[in-house]
Amino acid sequence: MAEFYIPRYIEKCYGTGAFVKKAEAEKIINSSNYKAKIKQEMNAMLNCCM
Repeated sequence: MAEFYIPRYIEKCYGTGAFVKKAEAEKIINSSNYKAKIKQEMNAMLNCCM
């Protein structure tokens, strides 16, 4: 039974998206078309998560 539920919960915690290193994530954020304030907040969130 656990073999069924554990992967499901792990997927909910970590998602299934592409994982990148912090430097690459910063490059993606800074090269986006978001306004400077949004980029600043996204980078701050990234720093909290790391």
